[in-house]
Amino acid sequence: MLNGLLLAVNNLPRKCLGYQSPAEVLQAQLSGLQCESAMPRTGDEDGPVLLYEIARWRLDEQLDCVRSLDNKLAATFTLNAAVVALFGAAMALAGRAMPYYVWGLELAVLCVFLINLTFTYRAYRQTDWSVRPHLDDLNSLIGAYPNDAIRAWVVSEIAVSLKHNEAGLTQKGRDSRVALAAAIVDAALIGVAAVAATAPFA
Repeated sequence: MLNGLLLAVNNLPRKCLGYQSPAEVLQAQLSGLQCESAMPRTGDEDGPVLLYEIARWRLDEQLDCVRSLDNKLAATFTLNAAVVALFGAAMALAGRAMPYYVWGLELAVLCVFLINLTFTYRAYRQTDWSVRPHLDDLNSLIGAYPNDAIRAWVVSEIAVSLKHNEAGLTQKGRDSRVALAAAIVDAALIGVAAVAATAPFA
């Protein structure tokens, strides 16, 4: 799902890019193509500037995905924990003996919640994100090299960050999907257990 979202964003045409997608523009720049007719430019919007802007935008997008996944994980886990706690309290205060299968469902709820907890922790633990270039390195180059050379170096540094972050972002996305699936399964089990606990034959 996350990879599909990233693919859709990268292939969405942008007005600021002459109604081309970022993927098309980046591919054209990397292959040395000149898109003068499709990409209206002012005097200082040369190839290195455009490539720099796309690389910087791509890194920002990657870090935004990390923040978005963290927010979804927090909301999902908080809701799941609250529902499980309320369900446990309701079962404890029910005031009557429950059939064995209801207790089996409650045990299943707790097991699935532990799976949610495990994968939420795994997703949050992924914090080794690269945001290059380092400011000290950049400051040491300013004034010593022409702007185009510095931009080209910045693009290469951002490319290192993108490659470094991609594996972690993919794993974080997988862990987040498992945590979300566990929360959904937990909600379904709680619903079944609640119906079973209040059924007349129980």
